[in-house]
Amino acid sequence: MLPQKDYLNILVARPPAIEKKIVELNAELIKSGSKDVALNPAEVKTLAELRQYLEAVASKTPTQTVEGGLELVIKLVTQWPYKDRMPGLDLLRLLVVSPETAKFSQRDGNIIDVFIAGAMDTDSPAENHVMMAIRGFGNLFDSPEGRKLARHNFDKISSSIKTFIASSTNRNLLVAASTLYINYAVLFTSETATDTSFEHVIACFDVLSKIIAEQKDSEVVYRALVALGTLLTLDDEAKSAARDVYSVKGVVNKAAQSTVDKRIKELSKEVVGLLG
Repeated sequence: MLPQKDYLNILVARPPAIEKKIVELNAELIKSGSKDVALNPAEVKTLAELRQYLEAVASKTPTQTVEGGLELVIKLVTQWPYKDRMPGLDLLRLLVVSPETAKFSQRDGNIIDVFIAGAMDTDSPAENHVMMAIRGFGNLFDSPEGRKLARHNFDKISSSIKTFIASSTNRNLLVAASTLYINYAVLFTSETATDTSFEHVIACFDVLSKIIAEQKDSEVVYRALVALGTLLTLDDEAKSAARDVYSVKGVVNKAAQSTVDKRIKELSKEVVGLLG
């Protein structure tokens, strides 16, 4: 089963329901007097066009978006009241597979900074907001432009979500996080990866070993094992670090013993075999 070769995304969505929720929230903003951030009629029209576009491309990878669509979504994510940002974040994680979105840049940063500002830039971030941002980070890997951005911003992405991974029991958040690390593992072990940072590999081992040791959900643990096992195929230095610094063999064996999931048991054998 190892190494994983394909990047994974999380694109399942219901654009009509997202549009409906945004329209409802917009009406509430207008009613409360917050017309400065509410959508105007032209923006509501752009939202409808964006919904139609997302329905048309379904789970495919779009190469662009409707005119003004990205700017509209960024407004929803960064200017709307924090509690109302979820549907905007949902749209942004769908748009981020487009190279156009991955290449977005403004004075305040790139699309990763938009996700962080929209989902996490508050004293008490909502786990579902964070989950949607992590899905967005994972979906970046759908395009070469997105993979380049994710590689160059590994430290920023990893540090922004590390605390949430450690403290959360939100299954959707943890599945999104383990999927993100699968994508990083695929990227770091790909034939085109000539400048993989060993520090980044070590950082992945740190996070993944903790997920495998502490989480109980089988899908979360399975995906973390896929990511960790893929990284072990990198070289002997990676294997040595995983074995000697993070005691991965014991962690993996314990996970296999404490589950009835046959996938985890089989994959654990393969991971332990790689460790030697």
